[in-house]
Amino acid sequence: MLIATLFIPKEVHTQEEMKSLVLGYPFGFYVQDFSRFDPPSFPRKYNFGSPWEVPAHVLWDRFIMSYLVIFIILNLLIIVGRRLRLASQAKYGSG
Repeated sequence: MLIATLFIPKEVHTQEEMKSLVLGYPFGFYVQDFSRFDPPSFPRKYNFGSPWEVPAHVLWDRFIMSYLVIFIILNLLIIVGRRLRLASQAKYGSG
């Protein structure tokens, strides 16, 4: 799920912004340099590009923080879902 956030497009408004486009959510953790491209106009949207074609590096501290946030949110949703299901079963009987 965390890697899927790399494919959410980010908008750039200048050639300068293309030099270090930060991708990933909730904290940007993957930086790519799209400056070798010469778009005809701005703004332009870019998402994850092949690391063989577009220079990149990972910000590991932000990657770990993003992973932890998503992990905690998913676990909270699971806990809430289980409690709601148990409360529903207690109120209406199982089945």
